[in-house]
Amino acid sequence: MVMGKQPRTLIEHMYVRAEGSTFNRFKESGRVFALVQLWAAAQIDLGTDDVRPEAFKAWAADVQSVSTTERQMQTFRRMFKGEQTPNRLANELRQIATKRGEELDAMMRVSDSLLLA
Repeated sequence: MVMGKQPRTLIEHMYVRAEGSTFNRFKESGRVFALVQLWAAAQIDLGTDDVRPEAFKAWAADVQSVSTTERQMQTFRRMFKGEQTPNRLANELRQIATKRGEELDAMMRVSDSLLLA
């Protein structure tokens, strides 16, 4: 993202809201974006658009530790003040995927490979 340019994508909004050095901002925004993706998958698996944090922690336990989830949630809440969960962003992500006719799991594999590169 070019400095001074308005953010357009979710990851760009996260980068702008992150704190610290450029490296830290990339790291934090990537981690929170991964949280939103997992949250969207949890919404699908649990059959609800309103996943509570406790239900998400239990659902995600085989993917990541509870302490990792809690750190991601703290960072998310710092970036998106006033929002307690990523439900709204996860819903928007799912709507975009549906609108474009893309499978959410395919979208997650692509972004995971980008984050791990």
